[in-house]
Amino acid sequence: MQAVYHLKINELTNDFIKMLKTQYQTGILDIVVSESDDTDYLLSSKTNEELLDQAIFEIENKDVLKKNLKDLGI
Repeated sequence: MQAVYHLKINELTNDFIKMLKTQYQTGILDIVVSESDDTDYLLSSKTNEELLDQAIFEIENKDVLKKNLKDLGI
C-alpha cells in the first residue's frame, strides 16, 4: 500500500503518528520528507509561469480590480 500525506509542519502531531500506527500495524514504513513550496507548483508549467508573471505585473502597476463581498453579491 502506498499513500501520500500533504500536511503543514504544525499538523505533524502525535495523533498523526498514532493514526499511521493504526493504519499500518505491521511491516516497515518508508518515510520520505520533502518540503513543498507553492511557488514551485505555480512555476511548474509555462502557462502557470506566464499567469503568475502577469498577475505580478498587474499588482506592481496597480492594474487590479477591487471588489467587496457586496459587489460580488455575497
